Amino acid sequence: MSPEPMTLLGVGPRILALGRLAVRADWPVVGISGQPHRRALEATLVLGCPAFSDPCEPVADSRLVLMEAADDALLQRIAPALGWGALVGHLGPEGPLSVPSPGLPLVMHFLHDLPKLSEDRADLAGGIVLLEGPPAALEGGAGLVRALGGLPQVAGRLPCLQALAARALVRRGEPGRASRLWSEAGLEARWLSDPAPREAVGAVESESETCWLWPGEGHEAVSCEGSLAVLVRLLRDLDPQAARLLEEVEGEP
Repeated sequence: MSPEPMTLLGVGPRILALGRLAVRADWPVVGISGQPHRRALEATLVLGCPAFSDPCEPVADSRLVLMEAADDALLQRIAPALGWGALVGHLGPEGPLSVPSPGLPLVMHFLHDLPKLSEDRADLAGGIVLLEGPPAALEGGAGLVRALGGLPQVAGRLPCLQALAARALVRRGEPGRASRLWSEAGLEARWLSDPAPREAVGAVESESETCWLWPGEGHEAVSCEGSLAVLVRLLRDLDPQAARLLEEVEGEP
């Protein structure tokens, strides 16, 4: 897949980290839009692309639209600007959005951390990214993941949630419970631990400037699994046993 023009919607740490990797991989980023607009303007220091107050402007010129989080209201706002077959995705943990035709839904679950904005890492360092969506969307999402140095894997809703729950358990120091869920998701055991970071490629002069973007809240990337409470809510109907595992950990001091 040749790189498709992309719009980033949101100004959170994950979407900025992904956008910076895309820029480094020479993936065309049409622009970024998010609230407050001031932050979108500041984010251009990291991304080098224009910031738009109206998200429909960059979306109209894009074939790939990525949101920080699932947002139905934002989806309805940009729907009139979507071109035929445009991919509209978010970074999870929710499932695919109900994207109106002619768009296609996509979800990208990053099972290993995106790099901090203060970290001069050039790519995803072989991290696993689970993809949800129709075949055409999966192909497009896999192309982006490979360009960013990650390993794309197609998975259904339940395996995605099991894998995200496993990563959350690892962070809470519960490797036994994590291994069980990881195995149920059909993933190789060696992928549960973080891949070894690759050396950064080249120096970036503006890198020292990125650390002060929104100190204490906006300069570090966070993992995709979200809070345990969100995962418990999403898992209750699909995998009650996994939901109980997370509830037990969440209730521990």
